[in-house]
Amino acid sequence: MRQCRDCGKPFIFFAAEQQYWYEELGFGLESDCVRCIGCRKKQQGIGLKRERYEELFHVADRTAEQNLEMADCCLSLVEAHVFHKQKLQHIRTILKRIRSDSEEGTELKVQTLWERLHALERDDG
Repeated sequence: MRQCRDCGKPFIFFAAEQQYWYEELGFGLESDCVRCIGCRKKQQGIGLKRERYEELFHVADRTAEQNLEMADCCLSLVEAHVFHKQKLQHIRTILKRIRSDSEEGTELKVQTLWERLHALERDDG
């Protein structure tokens, strides 16, 4: 029985998982599992958000949809404490660039992102 590094819950690193790690993923025999499945999935999601943010960051002329996605990724990374709250100003700049009339449904997405941004700012005190 192991204890998750992130949430502290006990979990079992089953033999089938170990076999998959070593044979399919190529982890070394000295590798050990330190997170439960839920926390591992959460970490993977954070990694994917960071990768996507980096991809979008390097796009010169982003569409409104790409800006929405970039703002969402950045907000998620601030919420996960991967990015510092100083990034909130960057998110604010991205959201101001988006024209609410650009596509149907964009206005609701922008509003949701603004609400998340304001919630993070309120938490900052």
